[in-house]
Amino acid sequence: MEYNKEEFKQDYYKLSYRELMEKYKISKQTIINRLDVMGIPPKTKRLNPIIPTCFKDYIQHHTQRKAMYHYGISKGTLRRWCRRVGFEKYPYSGLKTKVNIEEFKKLYPTMKKQDLADKYDVSIATIFNWAKKLGIIK
Repeated sequence: MEYNKEEFKQDYYKLSYRELMEKYKISKQTIINRLDVMGIPPKTKRLNPIIPTCFKDYIQHHTQRKAMYHYGISKGTLRRWCRRVGFEKYPYSGLKTKVNIEEFKKLYPTMKKQDLADKYDVSIATIFNWAKKLGIIK
């Protein structure tokens, strides 16, 4: 089947593999072969996801956990997006939470660790580290 190479190339950057396969009635391997013939190197075969325009502002005012939850992405994706918008590290470190030690000692055995992490806006690992420092766990 004949196809317009320019149109195919533009469709490739706009559509997913599945949509391309349905539109051109070809297999994924045929798509890859056509891209090789057109000279598109393997590293550019995947289109980078479009980063939301408000992402840069959002990450400057929210923790990593909130940003990951808000955008529905993993920590690795969050780091890649940060590098793509010009940050080497995640910009918002947040204020180090001042924990009420007595309250924390009461809550640690009774609450789920995830709930504690949400309450103090830190990771579960931080909750465990605090518990170790306070001598609650060994």
